[in-house]
Amino acid sequence: MSETDPKSDAPIRILLVEDDPRDIELMQAVLTDNFTCQVRVALTRTSFEDELNREISNVIVSDSNVLAFDGLTALKIATEKCPHVPFVFCSGNASEVKKAEAFAHGATSWVSKDNHFAQLIVVIKRLCGPPKA
Repeated sequence: MSETDPKSDAPIRILLVEDDPRDIELMQAVLTDNFTCQVRVALTRTSFEDELNREISNVIVSDSNVLAFDGLTALKIATEKCPHVPFVFCSGNASEVKKAEAFAHGATSWVSKDNHFAQLIVVIKRLCGPPKA
């Protein structure tokens, strides 16, 4: 099995690019309630690059706007460093143009924060395997 194989018994490794403390707390709770996973958080470009160099994730989940660091930049960096890792945007309102640009640069999916992250669970399940029992 590869190190990103979702069928292994290891927890799903999720790298979260987010700077809103409330969203971080909510997403971590939703993810750990639904999956056996390890969630690491990157608040800045530097911490994101450090996390990419530290450990390979099974999936990257990113807000489209992080203070002084945008999701498209994160996507471009991730595409260069780990092109096989799915990149999911989880963001509030975004224009269709911004979403199209994200997909054009290799984003795997785009989910809205507006539904209390329910759609994020569906996407992670599709990409990484079933939620915990």
